[in-house]
Amino acid sequence: KLTEEEASTIDKICKEEGNSYFLFDAQIIKGLYQRGLIYFDVPVYPDDRFK
Repeated sequence: KLTEEEASTIDKICKEEGNSYFLFDAQIIKGLYQRGLIYFDVPVYPDDRFK
């Protein structure tokens, strides 16, 4: 069951398209992620390089 803060965070993510992690409480985001309730979409472009 979601806490009130978790439900509120999910609502905000859905409405604002949650593209800024720092706008939300890190512990709530981490908990939702670990439970598989949210995911991170990280764009990778052809010019990106990884080491």
